[in-house]
Amino acid sequence: MASMSASFFQLVSEKSRESPIWKGYSQLDRTQWLPAAALEELQLHHLRSLVAHCRREVPYYRDTYQKCGLQEDDLRTLADIRHLPLLARTTWQSHYAHLQAEHLPPPMREAGTASTSGTSGVAIELRQTNLTALWWLAFFLRDLEWCGIDPRGSLACIRAVKLKTDEQKRRFREGLVQPFWHASLRGIIQMGPCHGFDLLQDPRRQLEWLRTTAPRYLLGYPSNLDYLGQLLREERGQIPNLELIQSFAESLEDDMRERIETAFGVPVKNTYSCMEAGYLASPCPVGDGFHVHGENVILEVLDEA
Repeated sequence: MASMSASFFQLVSEKSRESPIWKGYSQLDRTQWLPAAALEELQLHHLRSLVAHCRREVPYYRDTYQKCGLQEDDLRTLADIRHLPLLARTTWQSHYAHLQAEHLPPPMREAGTASTSGTSGVAIELRQTNLTALWWLAFFLRDLEWCGIDPRGSLACIRAVKLKTDEQKRRFREGLVQPFWHASLRGIIQMGPCHGFDLLQDPRRQLEWLRTTAPRYLLGYPSNLDYLGQLLREERGQIPNLELIQSFAESLEDDMRERIETAFGVPVKNTYSCMEAGYLASPCPVGDGFHVHGENVILEVLDEA
């Protein structure tokens, strides 16, 4: 696959190239072609820097690394990450105050909090920096490219969203629309409209909304997409104009993917991400399986579960 950054996305203007988000994406467009050994060395460089920061600035890790005698120079290969103690979600909750960095390395600065969805059963609070959103959006652009999703098309999202006011909740139940996919990407790339609908509404209302909206792309949770697909099969119906579905937030089993693709008549692309670490893996653009976003994470499968 050749680099597509020059043609896949349409920039709003030449000035768009100066955006930190676009520069981040362009950097990823280069590093994704690194040889495996060079990418591994890049990962280890960042890992050693992170461990050194945690030893200096994070009380929990300062104590933990001292007890196990871990130094950043001990991390010479990716196999050495097994020396890092695992962090359970329950430990994160009970030691939350001691897991906060006392100082951030420049140019980072604190930029609010977020929380996980709780799909694993335990929601946790996260503190973010000014670089969190920048790199999230840079990887978002690469995920779109790998999935073959053109943001100039129309997008429909059926999801759960935390809203503050009754008016916001009412509008979401009826279906929202905005003229862009993401507010932070305005002025950088050309985008079509994005439609949003409440996951908690009756599934038949969801289907009716989709028929009215007639999006080019659909974003949703695998379990809900599977149920909507069942209703479509019963009705022998289709969603007009739909070209591709992207699923997220839940596991997408092979049999579930097959049912959804058969019912909707379009391919399904699944993205693996989480609030704690951002984008983890996205579908291969030219074949089966996933590519790990190696510049962002070192992804390890611990066991069959």
